[in-house]
Amino acid sequence: MGLPPVIKCFRYSNKRRAEGIIKDREKGKKIAAYGLSILLLAAYIGILFSARNPQVSLEYRMYYIEHTLDAWPGNGGLLYILGTKETFSLSPREPGALNRVMEGWSFREESGRWTQGKRASVLYIFPEKIEVDLVLEVEVVQYMQGVSAEVYANDQWIGRMDEETGKQISIPIPKEYLKTDTLVLSFHIENPVNLAEMGLASDDRDPGIMMGSALINRRIP
Repeated sequence: MGLPPVIKCFRYSNKRRAEGIIKDREKGKKIAAYGLSILLLAAYIGILFSARNPQVSLEYRMYYIEHTLDAWPGNGGLLYILGTKETFSLSPREPGALNRVMEGWSFREESGRWTQGKRASVLYIFPEKIEVDLVLEVEVVQYMQGVSAEVYANDQWIGRMDEETGKQISIPIPKEYLKTDTLVLSFHIENPVNLAEMGLASDDRDPGIMMGSALINRRIP
């Protein structure tokens, strides 16, 4: 004897309801999985963006990421106050040390620091845009024989250094070359001397000019 039609209908209805609940749950799981995947993808993109564009100081970026600074100047260490004399020979942690050199410098020595190769650069960051003419004052310790340098401020020629100009160099920097708060001084070295070729050393250094100190100040007419 079979089940009454009412019971059969009830069982069939419950079965359909149960199947619907199972399908809804599976659909919810899929939606949740898709949502989680989207969140993970967004998080990955965020991490990738942060890795490529870290919110760090200029000093940190240049020294640790781009490797364009010779020594760690500390956060804010590239900031320069006009009239401050900085010395090439001092170690990075000593007061008055010049910790803003970029490419083209040999190691520190007791008297100063040699340029290395055909270009040497120094970076200055001012507290604000400079709107007056400046003057660069450089103390030269020694020139290698026959070596000279053309000096540029933000890629604009400002002067020349050689044995004829002497060891106390004073070069004007026109305010027109200071369009932002940043100044890159570049020394384009002519005829750097290869020590190995000259038989003066066993390494391949190409020194040109040893500098003792540098200072930038307002130019007095």
